[in-house]
Amino acid sequence: MSDVDDPIAVGAEAIARVRRALAELHYNQAIALTAAGRLDDAVGHYDAALGLAPGWPEALDNLGALHAARGQPDAAALALRAALAVDATRADTLYNLATVEFMVGDAAGAAAHFAAAAAARPGFALALRGEAQARAALDETSAALALAVQAAELADDADACAYAAMLHLQAEAPAEALRWATRAAALLDEAGPHSLVGAAHAALGDHAAALAAYARAAALAPDRLEPHFNCAVMAEALLDYPAAIAHFRRAHAVDRDHRPALINLTRLLIDVGHDQPGELAACLEHMLALDPDDPMARHLLDGVRGHVSAVAPPRYIAEMFDAVADDYDAMMLDRLGYQGPTLVTDALTALGVARCARALDLGCGSGLIGATLRPRVGWLGGVDLAPRMLALAEARGIYDRLDHADVVEHLRAGDDRFELIVAGDVMIYLGDLAPVFAGVRARLAPGGLWLFTVEESTDDDVRLHPTGRYAHHRDYLTRTLAAHGLATVRVAAGALRVQAGQPVPGLVVAARAAG
Repeated sequence: MSDVDDPIAVGAEAIARVRRALAELHYNQAIALTAAGRLDDAVGHYDAALGLAPGWPEALDNLGALHAARGQPDAAALALRAALAVDATRADTLYNLATVEFMVGDAAGAAAHFAAAAAARPGFALALRGEAQARAALDETSAALALAVQAAELADDADACAYAAMLHLQAEAPAEALRWATRAAALLDEAGPHSLVGAAHAALGDHAAALAAYARAAALAPDRLEPHFNCAVMAEALLDYPAAIAHFRRAHAVDRDHRPALINLTRLLIDVGHDQPGELAACLEHMLALDPDDPMARHLLDGVRGHVSAVAPPRYIAEMFDAVADDYDAMMLDRLGYQGPTLVTDALTALGVARCARALDLGCGSGLIGATLRPRVGWLGGVDLAPRMLALAEARGIYDRLDHADVVEHLRAGDDRFELIVAGDVMIYLGDLAPVFAGVRARLAPGGLWLFTVEESTDDDVRLHPTGRYAHHRDYLTRTLAAHGLATVRVAAGALRVQAGQPVPGLVVAARAAG
C-alpha cells in the first residue's frame, strides 16, 4: 500500500464511523421524539438515520411501527418488508407486519406472519393471540380457539385470558368461557373481565351469578353504560322488576341518548309501573326528541296522556313484532302465558263449529292461532303487517295463502268469502273498530262467524292504555257489531295473557253475519 492509500483508507473508515454515529444519533432522537408524541418529527429522524445507514433493520422496524401508529399502513408495510428483506427471522418485525395486515383487512396475510413471528420466537404469546384473532376473522374457529388458549396459558395475563373467554363465548362454549373469564377477573379486578364472567354465566343460564358479576363490573366502572344495562337484563330475567328498572335508570343516566336503555326503561315503566311522577312521559318525550318520527313513542305518549287515537301506527306494529320475531313463540307462550289459541278453540267448541270450508286468520303473526284452526278448516289464509312474523307463519306450513298487508286494507281489497274469520290479539291495536267490522262483514259468507279477542274496558267505550294497546267495552262491541250487520252470539271473559305477573282481563267475542 502506498503512502497515499493509507490516509484515504483511514479517512474512509473515519467517515463510516461518523456516519454510523450520526445514524445512531438520529435513531435515538427518533425514539425520544416518539416518546414525546412528536411522531412527524420522529419519522424525519428515522429517514435520516436510514439515509446514513441503509437497510438498518431496527430503524426500519421502528419506522414501520411509527407509520402504523400514524394511520399509514402502506408506508408501514413498505418499511417492515424492507427490514425482513435484511433479516426474515425478526420476530418483532413479523409481528408488526402482521398487525398492519390485520389492520387493513388482510386476515390471511396477518395469520401467516403472526405464525411466523411465533415460530421465530417460541413462547411469543402476543403473536399467538394475534394469529388467533386472524383465524377468527377467517372463520377458522377451532384453530382460533386453540391458539387463544395457548396464548393464555403462556402469558397468564388478564388480556390473554379475556380474549380466550371471548372467543369461547362466540363459539357457544360458555363453560370454557367461564373458566378463562374467571381467571382474567382474578388477574385483573376491572370491569371488562367481570363483564365476561357475567356473559358466561348468562350463557349458562345462571342469571343470579351473572347479575353478581355484572354488578361488580358496574361498581368498578360506574360511568360505563354496559354493566348497568347487563345488570338490568339479568334482574329482569330473575323477575326482579324494581331492580331492573333501577339498573336501566342508571344506564340511561350514563348515556341519555342510548336508545336500547331508554326503550327498555320505558317498556318496564309501562309493564310494571313506576314511582316517579312524570318519568314515563319524560322518557317518551326524550325518545321523540331523538327521533321525531318514532311511531312507537308517539303512540305510547298518546296512551300516557289519555288521548285515544283511532288506530296504532302500522309502522309501529310491524317494527314491534319483527323486533321480537326470533323469540316470539317462547315469549308469548312461556313468559306471557298467551291464551289466545285456547280461548279461540274453546269458543269454536262452545259454538259447535267442528269444521268449515274457508277461514281467514287476521293478524296471523307466527301462526299460533292458525295452528288451532288448521284441523277445523279446508282452506286457511293469513294476513299480517310484519314480514318476519309472516316468515314464521310460512315456516309452519299450515296456511294455504299468506298476505303482507294491513288487515282493514286487506279486507277491503278482496271479494272472496269466508265461513270463519278470526283475529287473536289484533283488535287491541285498533281503537275504532267500525272499519274492521265493516270489512269483515263484507267478506263473511252468509251465516259466517267472526271471532276475535279484545282487552276489556270496564268504563270507557275505548281506552288506550300506556301499553299502547286498546281496551274496548262489551257494550261498545255489541253496539258496533250490530251497526255493521253482525249479530253477537257469544261474549266470554278470559285472561288473554300475563303482564308483570298479573292476568290481563279480556273478552272473546263471536258474531254472525245474517244467513
